[in-house]
Amino acid sequence: AATAIGVASVDAPLHPPMTSFVVAALLSQGYAPAARLGGGRVAMADSAVVRVAMTDTAVAATATAASAVKPAAVKPGPAVYKPTRDLTPPSTSYGNGKRPRAEWDKDANYNRYATMKQAMWSTQLPAKVRLPFMDTDVAIPTFARPKLLDGTHAGDSGFDPLGLARDVPTLQTMLEAELKHGRLAMLAVLGWAMAELLAESGLAPGGRAPSLLNGGLFSVQNFLSTGVIFALVASTESSRDATTGAALREKGPGMYDWQHFLDGPYVPGCYNFDPLGLYGLIGADATGRKGMRELEVQHGRVAMLVISSWAWLEVVTQAPVTRTFGAFFKPFWVVIGEVLGGLFQQ
Repeated sequence: AATAIGVASVDAPLHPPMTSFVVAALLSQGYAPAARLGGGRVAMADSAVVRVAMTDTAVAATATAASAVKPAAVKPGPAVYKPTRDLTPPSTSYGNGKRPRAEWDKDANYNRYATMKQAMWSTQLPAKVRLPFMDTDVAIPTFARPKLLDGTHAGDSGFDPLGLARDVPTLQTMLEAELKHGRLAMLAVLGWAMAELLAESGLAPGGRAPSLLNGGLFSVQNFLSTGVIFALVASTESSRDATTGAALREKGPGMYDWQHFLDGPYVPGCYNFDPLGLYGLIGADATGRKGMRELEVQHGRVAMLVISSWAWLEVVTQAPVTRTFGAFFKPFWVVIGEVLGGLFQQ
């Protein structure tokens, strides 16, 4: 047995009573049984694999180099998003926004406002404003830049006059909330206009879109439709939650989760949903991805203002916005035709 351990290869026929002695000697030298191999076992060490083949009358022990042993086939894991260019391997385990700042993509200029003492949006205000009907100028106060709002995140202009983003977890929660509300508002603007233009039933009095202020939201038809929408939203949220925690460690990050981690900062609202591949439209790098997120946030903010304005405007006018501002809800050639037709009639 000692000879079998100390040399590259040896065949030593032994009587059956010596079988247990050989195996015990091999195990005492650090060889651990790994798997059955025909009538014997395979014992693995750091530098060698020892096969002990047992027969009715003898034991043959053979030591061979580990490099000569064909490794077992490994079942391929799930497809993982591969970055478009080589980056320094991350020094921490995967997590949205968990990569150290020193390893962030240097080209995206994430903390571009870090050296500013005044908030970015405050620098765009005039220093003084002249009051109407009065020969008096009023100074506009300045606002300091919040510590956490340094231009890293999409849509960040340092606007937090109430100081609500007091720590990183709170800031991340608010980024998620703003983005989700913005997405819902963009869908609501489209749905509001389409309902007033195309729907033949289920509208509020006067042909207005059903809402809390207009009424008609809790009719059977609209209530069921609203329930379906909320169910779809909940399902989407659940699917995103399933990509975190234990499931994430088992299945790996999604198409853009890993790329966002390599880019650096926390990215809210990532569902890895991009069937048309538009995320890289203005650049397949950290700068281009942040630019697309900027566009989404800005459009979402405008949509939140628009849908709120429509809701109150219809309460005041008791008329659908598609009629009040009809020119904005018709093809341009129809509007031009109506204008020219009116001029010729005059």
